[in-house]
Amino acid sequence: MRASQLLPLLIGLVPLAGASARAQGKDSLYEFRVWQFLPDSSRSSPGTLSGIARGNEDFHMFIALGSVSALFGPDVRLDGDFVVHQVNDSTLLVGDITAIRVLSRDSALLFARNFAGQDQLERRTYRLRATTTRRAPVWFYPFGVPQRGERGIAFELTSSDTQPARSINWPPRQGAAPISYGIDAVARSHRARVRVEVGDRAFEDDVLTRVPVRIAMKGGARGQDLMFELEAKPAGAPPGHVCWRWFWADERPPGGSACERRRGEAVEQKLDGSAGLRMRVTLLSPG
Repeated sequence: MRASQLLPLLIGLVPLAGASARAQGKDSLYEFRVWQFLPDSSRSSPGTLSGIARGNEDFHMFIALGSVSALFGPDVRLDGDFVVHQVNDSTLLVGDITAIRVLSRDSALLFARNFAGQDQLERRTYRLRATTTRRAPVWFYPFGVPQRGERGIAFELTSSDTQPARSINWPPRQGAAPISYGIDAVARSHRARVRVEVGDRAFEDDVLTRVPVRIAMKGGARGQDLMFELEAKPAGAPPGHVCWRWFWADERPPGGSACERRRGEAVEQKLDGSAGLRMRVTLLSPG
């Protein structure tokens, strides 16, 4: 299955019905395993990378994979910012991922975290959504699913409540690619009750971070419905504020975002791309 076939399975919208309160205070262990695929479809991995977050926290991961020879393919760096929702007995992971492949084969650029020569990089940014249970793996391929005869890379993600028996082989065994990685816990809002008004249309419900809800527009503005979601706290957002963003159902620009701290006070925004409509958002109860 190629990446163009796989990604729609991962990015389908997840319904809010049945979303339960997140477990408070319980540790969640997240494990990442990096797999490198060779042209004969064989694969190798240096071991498991792990990190711990509380049950009410999200996590951010960073992995840099250097190459020691042409056998391992190009250097790769991946940043993933994940929001974690408990949905009934499952876990919904929503990750904003940036993957960078260094085409110049200069490992010094990879580990410096300050790339030079942008023309020597391949960069992909996308959102991954996947629902999983404890110990059930989630796979993602930042540069597409490799076909036979191609080199590629994949990441396998699992979560559990117990410390793993396995660990990364460090220092790397002879012939293995060097790895630098980090997994950090992040505390932020996961849900809020909001009221959204556009013209004579009104929507009021609980909204989850990075899980968009559709607001019917009667085929009005641009012939598109409006999508609305809470936003994981963006850089520069004031402390204690709940932030959101909106976009059109076809996911093409324009769009917008805003933040609010006070309950019951409406924030009004121009609905770019519409015929003079404005949107009013009222934060009823922050999560």
